[in-house]
Amino acid sequence: MTDLAEIECSLLINDKKIGTGKGTDVMGDPIAPLVWLANILGDRGVSLEAGQLILPGSFTAAHAVEKDTTATADFGSLGTLKVNFI
Repeated sequence: MTDLAEIECSLLINDKKIGTGKGTDVMGDPIAPLVWLANILGDRGVSLEAGQLILPGSFTAAHAVEKDTTATADFGSLGTLKVNFI
């Protein structure tokens, strides 16, 4: 099983590395915000459903992007996420 707190991420904008971080940068463990959200919603009678997209936080600082920019988050063995801003 992968320890998400130990996963490293590199943020690239147009293939230039502009930031790095680890899972521990997300409230100490990226699962912690998800647990918090599930508990708060549960207290209100709302549940998380299969297939919902949950963004618990970021491994790196946010950076501004402009039109025709590509941002890539490289999570090593877990894969990459690439977004093209058009």
